Amino acid sequence: MKKKIGVATLGNAKENYGQILQAYALQAFLKKNGYDPFLIRYRRKITLEDEKGLRKFAKRIYLLLKGDNTDRKIKNPDAEIEVHLSLKQKDFQDFYNNLFNQTDLFYHGIKELRENPPQADVYIAGSDQIWNWGGRYGYDPAYFLQFGSKNIKRIVYAAGMSKISSSAAAKNELKEYMKNLDRVALREPTGIPILKEAGCKDPQVVLDPSLLLDNEDYDALTNSVEPIKENYVLGYFINFESPESINWGNIENYLESEDITFKYVSSEGYYDPIHKLGKYENQHFTIAEWISAYQNATYVVTSSYHGLLFSIFNKKPFLFFFVQNSKHKYGENRAKYILGELGLETRLYDRNSSKSFKEQLEAPIDWNNVEKKYKALKDKSIKFLLDAIEGV
Repeated sequence: MKKKIGVATLGNAKENYGQILQAYALQAFLKKNGYDPFLIRYRRKITLEDEKGLRKFAKRIYLLLKGDNTDRKIKNPDAEIEVHLSLKQKDFQDFYNNLFNQTDLFYHGIKELRENPPQADVYIAGSDQIWNWGGRYGYDPAYFLQFGSKNIKRIVYAAGMSKISSSAAAKNELKEYMKNLDRVALREPTGIPILKEAGCKDPQVVLDPSLLLDNEDYDALTNSVEPIKENYVLGYFINFESPESINWGNIENYLESEDITFKYVSSEGYYDPIHKLGKYENQHFTIAEWISAYQNATYVVTSSYHGLLFSIFNKKPFLFFFVQNSKHKYGENRAKYILGELGLETRLYDRNSSKSFKEQLEAPIDWNNVEKKYKALKDKSIKFLLDAIEGV
């Protein structure tokens, strides 16, 4: 009989490609290896203050759907606005409904999870930014698997923990949560020392689930997509406040001088997506089209961690941009880590380099060397996960 595995992750993406694909990849990998995984549909219970923030966010989305991307301030915050789902958001929901096994219940808050927990042999938390410190809300106990029978095995796989608090409250909270976890692995090493201090035994660093799959797994999602035939640069940007924060001028000059097509995609992050860069409008790709765009791109420029991973997976020359003046710089560690592990440090765009943007982007990559290092990391990550499930 197949082991049932309940997965707790950030599974509510409405247009964040990386978030939905890491969840899909983990479930697909577990199915390939003979398990019966399902997504635990969950959202942290929100307060009245959070709801006000969500209403503001919804109104911003409404303006974006209307095509108004120049003014992000809402002049009439009390106006009653009905927000219609975009085609992309519908595609995301269809993707969840058609390709995920999910709980029938949608849990709102840890209390509901504890009162009626999903039945499983194993719980897995991960991946994505599930272990970031939430300020006055602390950590979310659901992502530390603080629910269900004590007999259920609890594994954390590739949790993001880039926003860390050194406060006594945070440390004490972690110490309590570590007591109930059987195996723990993060996506970047920055959180390892604090986990050890909290009593976690032998925490590991593993690959994001999106890198556990093989080419044919993603091909199965894109076989009905008509690929873009022309040469093009794919630009995937999130978490940027303005074109200047990603050095758009250098990218734009390159596109004009090389006379090459640009496919621009932006999606939700800490900031609303920007509808237009220069003359290039947000493509609003479906998930399958987004994957296909990576598979067929000539070059990639991105500020997204998963944009970086899919560039590597598809062996595309790329440049990764740290967003200038961002309030959310704590996410840089995971990008630096994977670039360093694969010997791709020069793919981090250097604004102060003597080399031009063109030279940095078009510099050849020794993919044979990258593949050897990637395979070693992948094998290690797979071994960790399967051994953890089987109790080895």
